[in-house]
Amino acid sequence: MPLNIGFTGLAVLVLIGLLLFGPSKLPRLARAFGTTIKEFRRGSKEMLEEETSGSDAAPKAGADAVGEDGKQQQNL
Repeated sequence: MPLNIGFTGLAVLVLIGLLLFGPSKLPRLARAFGTTIKEFRRGSKEMLEEETSGSDAAPKAGADAVGEDGKQQQNL
């Protein structure tokens, strides 16, 4: 999902970052931001995988299932 920020917009953001944080802290902040985005993407991917794999294993509401005693049970 691109943000459609052109070269000029990116240059302005870098200039504002340099003015606010200075040249020594800016690479450290960018690295921390990248790590945060990476962890967020990993977590959201894991949640989607759990959701899709969990929905296949669970019977749907109202479907008939066979209990441990061999009798049919209805899930509500």
